[in-house]
Amino acid sequence: MDWDIPSTIFKGCTKLNSIEGIFANLNIGNLNTPYKFPLDGMFDDCVSLKNISQLFYGNHHLKLQLVGEGFKNCVLEDVSEAFADTGVYGSIPYRLFFMEKDGVIQ
Repeated sequence: MDWDIPSTIFKGCTKLNSIEGIFANLNIGNLNTPYKFPLDGMFDDCVSLKNISQLFYGNHHLKLQLVGEGFKNCVLEDVSEAFADTGVYGSIPYRLFFMEKDGVIQ
């Protein structure tokens, strides 16, 4: 099954504090091309987001390529097993979990 998450899925979610396991164990996958995550701007409004644990957990057939600085506006506290038990492809970007507030790294 090929799938896609819209980049605007969390647009305007300024009070969202947890997406723990939101895509976990859905038996989703992709065909040939790794799914790039997070998309530019996907979490820009999520200034209260603290928990992304087990975000994609258990999707054995999902090939993920982690990219960019997608969580820079978040206040993440728990990222445990966010990409565990998936087909993470490539390396984890150096600044994936860097968090900024008004341009200052927290």
